[in-house]
Amino acid sequence: MNLCFVSSGFEIGGVERMVNFVGENLGAQEDIDVYYYSMSHTRIMWNFKNIDHVFIAKSSSLFSILVRKIYRRIDLSFRHEYDVNIFQHQFIRDIDQLIIKFGIDTLVLTSGYQFAAIPEIKKKYPNVRIIAWIHESYKTINTITQEFHDYFVAGIREADELVCLTENSVQYFSKWNTHISLIHNAIDLGNNGQLSSLTSKVVSYTSRITFYLGSKGLDLLTNIAQKLPPDVDIEVAGVGSSQDETEFRNMIISKQIADKVNFVGLLQGKELLSHYLNSSLFISTSRTEAFSLVILEAMSVGLPIVAFSTSGSRELLSEGKYGILVDQLDVESFTKKITSLLNDRALLKYYQKLSLERSHAFDAKKVMKQWVDLLIAD
Repeated sequence: MNLCFVSSGFEIGGVERMVNFVGENLGAQEDIDVYYYSMSHTRIMWNFKNIDHVFIAKSSSLFSILVRKIYRRIDLSFRHEYDVNIFQHQFIRDIDQLIIKFGIDTLVLTSGYQFAAIPEIKKKYPNVRIIAWIHESYKTINTITQEFHDYFVAGIREADELVCLTENSVQYFSKWNTHISLIHNAIDLGNNGQLSSLTSKVVSYTSRITFYLGSKGLDLLTNIAQKLPPDVDIEVAGVGSSQDETEFRNMIISKQIADKVNFVGLLQGKELLSHYLNSSLFISTSRTEAFSLVILEAMSVGLPIVAFSTSGSRELLSEGKYGILVDQLDVESFTKKITSLLNDRALLKYYQKLSLERSHAFDAKKVMKQWVDLLIAD
Protein backbone atom coordinates (compact mmCIF):
# COMPACT_ATOMS: atom_id res chain seq x y z
CA MET A 1 0.00 0.00 0.00
CA ASN A 2 1.24 3.46 -0.92
CA LEU A 3 -0.41 5.90 1.46
CA CYS A 4 -0.27 9.70 1.43
CA PHE A 5 -1.31 11.97 4.30
CA VAL A 6 -2.21 15.54 3.34
CA SER A 7 -1.84 18.21 6.02
CA SER A 8 -2.31 21.97 6.04
CA GLY A 9 1.28 22.19 7.25
CA PHE A 10 3.84 20.54 9.50
CA GLU A 11 4.28 23.19 12.15
CA ILE A 12 3.07 22.76 15.74
CA GLY A 13 -0.58 21.78 16.07
CA GLY A 14 -2.81 18.89 17.05
CA VAL A 15 -3.65 17.82 13.50
CA GLU A 16 -0.02 18.03 12.41
CA ARG A 17 1.06 16.05 15.43
CA MET A 18 -1.41 13.26 14.77
CA VAL A 19 -0.55 13.09 11.06
CA ASN A 20 3.07 12.61 12.08
CA PHE A 21 2.25 10.12 14.84
CA VAL A 22 -0.13 7.92 12.84
CA GLY A 23 1.86 8.20 9.63
CA GLU A 24 5.18 7.24 11.20
CA ASN A 25 3.61 4.31 13.05
CA LEU A 26 1.93 3.06 9.89
CA GLY A 27 5.20 3.47 8.03
CA ALA A 28 6.76 0.97 10.42
CA GLN A 29 4.29 -1.67 9.20
CA GLU A 30 5.25 -4.09 6.48
CA ASP A 31 3.84 -3.35 3.03
CA ILE A 32 2.84 0.24 3.86
CA ASP A 33 4.86 3.05 2.33
CA VAL A 34 3.86 6.44 3.73
CA TYR A 35 4.19 9.78 1.99
CA TYR A 36 3.23 13.26 3.21
CA TYR A 37 2.10 16.43 1.48
CA SER A 38 1.88 19.87 3.08
CA MET A 39 -0.47 22.42 1.52
CA SER A 40 1.56 25.31 2.89
CA HIS A 41 5.20 26.24 2.47
CA THR A 42 6.00 26.25 6.19
CA ARG A 43 8.83 24.88 8.30
CA ILE A 44 8.74 21.23 9.30
CA MET A 45 8.68 20.89 13.09
CA TRP A 46 8.07 17.15 13.41
CA ASN A 47 10.50 14.28 12.95
CA PHE A 48 10.00 12.15 9.84
CA LYS A 49 12.03 8.98 9.43
CA ASN A 50 12.12 9.41 5.67
CA ILE A 51 12.25 13.12 4.88
CA ASP A 52 12.40 12.26 1.15
CA HIS A 53 8.75 11.20 1.45
CA VAL A 54 7.68 14.66 2.63
CA PHE A 55 6.53 17.08 -0.09
CA ILE A 56 5.79 20.77 0.36
CA ALA A 57 3.53 22.92 -1.81
CA LYS A 58 5.12 25.78 -3.66
CA SER A 59 4.54 29.27 -2.29
CA SER A 60 1.87 31.23 -4.14
CA SER A 61 2.85 34.51 -5.74
CA LEU A 62 1.34 37.71 -4.41
CA PHE A 63 -0.33 38.21 -7.79
CA SER A 64 -2.07 34.80 -7.71
CA ILE A 65 -3.20 35.40 -4.12
CA LEU A 66 -4.70 38.75 -5.14
CA VAL A 67 -6.46 37.21 -8.16
CA ARG A 68 -7.95 34.45 -5.98
CA LYS A 69 -9.28 37.01 -3.51
CA ILE A 70 -10.93 39.02 -6.30
CA TYR A 71 -12.59 35.96 -7.87
CA ARG A 72 -13.73 34.76 -4.46
CA ARG A 73 -15.44 38.07 -3.76
CA ILE A 74 -17.11 38.05 -7.18
CA ASP A 75 -18.34 34.48 -6.67
CA LEU A 76 -19.67 35.24 -3.18
CA SER A 77 -21.44 38.39 -4.33
CA PHE A 78 -23.42 36.44 -6.97
CA ARG A 79 -23.88 33.00 -5.39
CA HIS A 80 -23.16 33.42 -1.66
CA GLU A 81 -20.74 30.51 -2.13
CA TYR A 82 -17.57 30.21 -4.12
CA ASP A 83 -16.05 27.34 -6.06
CA VAL A 84 -13.15 26.62 -3.74
CA ASN A 85 -11.60 24.14 -6.17
CA ILE A 86 -10.84 26.90 -8.66
CA PHE A 87 -8.39 28.13 -6.04
CA GLN A 88 -6.95 24.68 -5.34
CA HIS A 89 -5.57 23.89 -8.78
CA GLN A 90 -2.00 23.69 -7.48
CA PHE A 91 -2.97 21.31 -4.69
CA ILE A 92 -4.99 19.08 -7.03
CA ARG A 93 -2.16 19.06 -9.61
CA ASP A 94 0.38 18.15 -6.92
CA ILE A 95 -1.78 15.28 -5.69
CA ASP A 96 -2.17 14.15 -9.31
CA GLN A 97 1.62 14.04 -9.70
CA LEU A 98 2.12 12.16 -6.42
CA ILE A 99 -0.45 9.55 -7.42
CA ILE A 100 1.27 9.00 -10.77
CA LYS A 101 4.88 9.13 -9.56
CA PHE A 102 4.56 6.99 -6.43
CA GLY A 103 1.50 4.90 -7.21
CA ILE A 104 -0.47 6.34 -4.31
CA ASP A 105 -3.53 4.15 -3.78
CA THR A 106 -4.80 5.70 -0.54
CA LEU A 107 -5.13 9.37 0.39
CA VAL A 108 -5.87 10.64 3.90
CA LEU A 109 -7.14 14.23 3.82
CA THR A 110 -7.42 16.34 6.96
CA SER A 111 -9.23 19.66 6.36
CA GLY A 112 -12.45 21.07 4.95
CA TYR A 113 -10.63 22.64 2.01
CA GLN A 114 -9.08 19.30 1.11
CA PHE A 115 -12.41 17.46 1.44
CA ALA A 116 -13.94 19.85 -1.11
CA ALA A 117 -11.40 18.60 -3.67
CA ILE A 118 -12.39 14.94 -3.31
CA PRO A 119 -14.86 14.94 -6.26
CA GLU A 120 -12.19 16.48 -8.51
CA ILE A 121 -9.63 13.85 -7.52
CA LYS A 122 -12.18 11.04 -7.86
CA LYS A 123 -13.05 12.09 -11.43
CA LYS A 124 -9.55 11.22 -12.56
CA TYR A 125 -8.67 8.50 -10.06
CA PRO A 126 -11.88 6.66 -9.08
CA ASN A 127 -9.90 3.71 -7.70
CA VAL A 128 -7.78 5.76 -5.31
CA ARG A 129 -9.21 5.29 -1.84
CA ILE A 130 -9.81 8.62 -0.09
CA ILE A 131 -10.25 8.86 3.68
CA ALA A 132 -11.53 12.13 5.17
CA TRP A 133 -10.04 12.41 8.67
CA ILE A 134 -12.23 15.01 10.41
CA HIS A 135 -10.43 16.68 13.29
CA GLU A 136 -12.71 19.63 14.05
CA SER A 137 -16.08 19.53 15.75
CA TYR A 138 -18.91 19.63 13.23
CA LYS A 139 -19.82 23.14 14.39
CA THR A 140 -16.31 24.44 13.80
CA ILE A 141 -15.84 22.82 10.41
CA ASN A 142 -19.23 24.10 9.27
CA THR A 143 -18.12 27.61 10.23
CA ILE A 144 -14.78 27.23 8.45
CA THR A 145 -16.42 25.94 5.26
CA GLN A 146 -19.55 28.11 5.24
CA GLU A 147 -18.45 30.00 2.12
CA PHE A 148 -18.08 26.76 0.12
CA HIS A 149 -20.36 24.47 2.10
CA ASP A 150 -21.93 22.65 -0.87
CA TYR A 151 -18.46 21.72 -2.16
CA PHE A 152 -17.46 20.54 1.32
CA VAL A 153 -20.57 18.35 1.63
CA ALA A 154 -20.02 16.93 -1.87
CA GLY A 155 -16.54 15.90 -0.81
CA ILE A 156 -17.80 14.27 2.38
CA ARG A 157 -20.34 12.31 0.34
CA GLU A 158 -17.73 11.03 -2.12
CA ALA A 159 -15.10 10.05 0.44
CA ASP A 160 -14.59 6.29 0.65
CA GLU A 161 -14.36 6.52 4.43
CA LEU A 162 -14.75 9.13 7.15
CA VAL A 163 -12.73 9.00 10.36
CA CYS A 164 -14.13 11.03 13.26
CA LEU A 165 -12.75 11.69 16.72
CA THR A 166 -15.99 11.76 18.72
CA GLU A 167 -19.36 10.01 18.78
CA ASN A 168 -20.96 13.42 18.35
CA SER A 169 -19.21 13.88 14.98
CA VAL A 170 -19.99 10.32 13.88
CA GLN A 171 -23.70 10.94 14.39
CA TYR A 172 -23.61 14.27 12.57
CA PHE A 173 -21.63 13.24 9.48
CA SER A 174 -23.39 9.88 9.07
CA LYS A 175 -26.27 11.72 7.38
CA TRP A 176 -23.96 12.26 4.38
CA ASN A 177 -21.76 9.17 4.48
CA THR A 178 -22.35 5.91 6.34
CA HIS A 179 -18.82 4.58 5.77
CA ILE A 180 -17.61 6.09 8.98
CA SER A 181 -15.29 5.07 11.80
CA LEU A 182 -14.65 6.42 15.28
CA ILE A 183 -10.91 6.44 15.95
CA HIS A 184 -9.70 8.51 18.86
CA ASN A 185 -6.39 10.29 18.85
CA ALA A 186 -3.56 8.92 20.95
CA ILE A 187 -0.29 10.21 22.33
CA ASP A 188 2.87 8.96 23.96
CA LEU A 189 4.66 11.56 26.07
CA GLY A 190 7.36 9.09 27.02
CA ASN A 191 6.82 9.71 30.72
CA ASN A 192 7.61 6.07 31.57
CA GLY A 193 5.27 6.05 34.54
CA GLN A 194 6.24 9.46 35.89
CA LEU A 195 3.31 11.24 37.54
CA SER A 196 2.70 14.68 38.93
CA SER A 197 3.24 14.85 42.69
CA LEU A 198 0.29 17.27 42.92
CA THR A 199 2.19 19.40 45.45
CA SER A 200 2.50 22.73 43.62
CA LYS A 201 0.02 25.56 43.20
CA VAL A 202 0.78 25.68 39.48
CA VAL A 203 -1.95 25.16 36.90
CA SER A 204 -0.80 24.06 33.45
CA TYR A 205 -2.35 25.13 30.17
CA THR A 206 -1.20 24.03 26.70
CA SER A 207 -2.62 25.33 23.45
CA ARG A 208 -1.98 26.85 20.07
CA ILE A 209 -1.90 30.60 20.66
CA THR A 210 -4.61 31.85 18.33
CA PHE A 211 -7.56 34.19 18.51
CA TYR A 212 -9.23 32.72 15.41
CA LEU A 213 -12.97 32.40 16.13
CA GLY A 214 -12.10 32.68 19.84
CA SER A 215 -11.84 28.89 19.77
CA LYS A 216 -9.06 28.51 22.35
CA GLY A 217 -10.69 30.86 24.84
CA LEU A 218 -7.55 32.85 25.63
CA ASP A 219 -9.75 35.72 26.78
CA LEU A 220 -11.51 33.35 29.19
CA LEU A 221 -8.16 32.05 30.42
CA THR A 222 -6.98 35.54 31.34
CA ASN A 223 -10.31 36.35 32.99
CA ILE A 224 -9.94 33.24 35.14
CA ALA A 225 -6.37 34.21 36.05
CA GLN A 226 -7.62 37.57 37.33
CA LYS A 227 -9.91 35.82 39.80
CA LEU A 228 -7.53 33.18 41.14
CA PRO A 229 -5.93 33.50 44.61
CA PRO A 230 -2.47 35.16 44.75
CA ASP A 231 -0.67 31.87 45.42
CA VAL A 232 -1.96 30.16 42.25
CA ASP A 233 -0.05 30.52 38.98
CA ILE A 234 -0.88 29.45 35.43
CA GLU A 235 1.93 28.26 33.15
CA VAL A 236 0.99 28.58 29.49
CA ALA A 237 2.83 26.53 26.86
CA GLY A 238 2.10 27.10 23.22
CA VAL A 239 3.04 28.81 20.00
CA GLY A 240 1.21 30.95 17.47
CA SER A 241 1.81 33.61 14.89
CA SER A 242 3.90 36.56 16.02
CA GLN A 243 0.76 38.70 15.85
CA ASP A 244 -1.29 36.36 18.05
CA GLU A 245 1.54 35.88 20.55
CA THR A 246 1.97 39.66 20.81
CA GLU A 247 -1.77 40.11 21.32
CA PHE A 248 -1.73 37.46 24.05
CA ARG A 249 1.20 39.08 25.84
CA ASN A 250 -0.50 42.47 25.62
CA MET A 251 -3.69 40.97 27.05
CA ILE A 252 -1.73 39.62 30.03
CA ILE A 253 -0.21 43.04 30.64
CA SER A 254 -3.46 44.98 30.19
CA LYS A 255 -5.29 42.71 32.64
CA GLN A 256 -2.42 43.10 35.13
CA ILE A 257 -1.81 39.36 35.52
CA ALA A 258 1.84 39.18 34.45
CA ASP A 259 2.68 37.89 37.94
CA LYS A 260 0.11 35.10 37.61
CA VAL A 261 0.39 33.95 33.98
CA ASN A 262 3.76 32.64 32.82
CA PHE A 263 3.79 32.30 29.04
CA VAL A 264 6.72 29.97 28.28
CA GLY A 265 6.16 29.51 24.54
CA LEU A 266 6.76 26.34 22.57
CA LEU A 267 7.67 23.23 24.58
CA GLN A 268 8.43 19.80 23.19
CA GLY A 269 9.84 16.52 24.45
CA LYS A 270 11.24 16.58 27.99
CA GLU A 271 10.39 20.26 28.45
CA LEU A 272 6.73 19.61 27.68
CA LEU A 273 6.71 16.64 30.04
CA SER A 274 8.19 18.80 32.81
CA HIS A 275 5.52 21.42 32.12
CA TYR A 276 2.88 18.87 33.10
CA LEU A 277 4.78 17.13 35.88
CA ASN A 278 5.51 20.40 37.70
CA SER A 279 1.84 21.35 37.90
CA SER A 280 -1.04 19.97 39.94
CA LEU A 281 -3.93 20.65 37.62
CA PHE A 282 -4.62 21.10 33.92
CA ILE A 283 -7.24 23.44 32.51
CA SER A 284 -8.80 23.86 29.07
CA THR A 285 -10.71 27.04 28.26
CA SER A 286 -11.57 26.21 24.65
CA ARG A 287 -14.94 27.26 23.32
CA THR A 288 -14.89 24.46 20.76
CA GLU A 289 -12.71 21.35 20.49
CA ALA A 290 -13.37 18.09 18.69
CA PHE A 291 -10.71 16.16 20.57
CA SER A 292 -8.11 17.68 22.84
CA LEU A 293 -4.70 16.06 22.63
CA VAL A 294 -3.42 18.30 25.40
CA ILE A 295 -6.10 17.11 27.81
CA LEU A 296 -5.09 13.56 26.99
CA GLU A 297 -1.41 14.43 27.54
CA ALA A 298 -2.21 15.90 30.95
CA MET A 299 -4.32 12.90 31.96
CA SER A 300 -1.53 10.51 31.02
CA VAL A 301 0.73 12.03 33.72
CA GLY A 302 -2.04 12.00 36.30
CA LEU A 303 -3.23 15.60 36.21
CA PRO A 304 -6.81 16.32 37.26
CA ILE A 305 -8.73 18.18 34.55
CA VAL A 306 -11.02 21.21 34.65
CA ALA A 307 -12.43 22.14 31.23
CA PHE A 308 -15.19 24.12 29.65
CA SER A 309 -17.75 21.81 28.08
CA THR A 310 -16.99 21.07 24.41
CA SER A 311 -17.68 17.99 22.33
CA GLY A 312 -14.05 16.96 22.81
CA SER A 313 -13.85 17.50 26.57
CA ARG A 314 -17.17 15.72 27.07
CA GLU A 315 -15.88 12.74 25.09
CA LEU A 316 -12.53 12.61 26.89
CA LEU A 317 -14.02 13.12 30.35
CA SER A 318 -17.04 10.93 29.60
CA GLU A 319 -19.54 13.68 30.38
CA GLY A 320 -17.76 14.58 33.61
CA LYS A 321 -17.10 11.10 34.96
CA TYR A 322 -13.30 11.48 34.69
CA GLY A 323 -12.85 15.20 35.24
CA ILE A 324 -14.69 18.43 35.90
CA LEU A 325 -16.75 20.04 33.15
CA VAL A 326 -17.90 23.64 33.46
CA ASP A 327 -20.61 25.33 31.43
CA GLN A 328 -19.26 27.52 28.66
CA LEU A 329 -18.36 31.11 29.69
CA ASP A 330 -18.99 30.44 33.41
CA VAL A 331 -15.70 31.94 34.56
CA GLU A 332 -16.84 32.19 38.19
CA SER A 333 -17.58 28.47 38.48
CA PHE A 334 -14.40 27.58 36.63
CA THR A 335 -12.32 29.61 39.07
CA LYS A 336 -14.05 28.06 42.09
CA LYS A 337 -13.39 24.55 40.78
CA ILE A 338 -9.67 25.30 40.40
CA THR A 339 -9.43 26.77 43.88
CA SER A 340 -11.35 23.99 45.61
CA LEU A 341 -9.26 21.30 43.92
CA LEU A 342 -5.90 22.89 44.74
CA ASN A 343 -6.97 23.25 48.38
CA ASP A 344 -8.01 19.61 48.74
CA ARG A 345 -5.18 17.12 48.23
CA ALA A 346 -7.47 14.12 48.71
CA LEU A 347 -9.70 15.43 45.92
CA LEU A 348 -6.67 15.98 43.69
CA LYS A 349 -5.57 12.38 44.27
CA TYR A 350 -9.08 11.16 43.51
CA TYR A 351 -9.15 12.94 40.14
CA GLN A 352 -5.59 11.87 39.41
CA LYS A 353 -6.72 8.26 39.67
CA LEU A 354 -9.61 8.98 37.32
CA SER A 355 -7.36 10.71 34.80
CA LEU A 356 -4.98 7.75 34.68
CA GLU A 357 -7.84 5.29 34.37
CA ARG A 358 -9.35 7.23 31.47
CA SER A 359 -6.05 7.76 29.64
CA HIS A 360 -5.63 3.99 29.31
CA ALA A 361 -8.66 3.95 26.99
CA PHE A 362 -6.60 5.89 24.43
CA ASP A 363 -3.66 3.52 24.32
CA ALA A 364 -1.51 4.16 21.26
CA LYS A 365 -1.31 0.48 20.29
CA LYS A 366 -5.09 0.18 20.36
CA VAL A 367 -5.52 3.28 18.20
CA MET A 368 -2.92 2.12 15.68
CA LYS A 369 -4.62 -1.27 15.41
CA GLN A 370 -7.82 0.54 14.46
CA TRP A 371 -5.98 2.40 11.71
CA VAL A 372 -4.37 -0.78 10.36
CA ASP A 373 -7.72 -2.59 10.43
CA LEU A 374 -9.35 0.29 8.56
CA LEU A 375 -6.65 0.42 5.89
CA ILE A 376 -6.58 -3.29 5.18
CA ALA A 377 -10.35 -3.64 5.16
CA ASP A 378 -11.87 -4.70 1.82
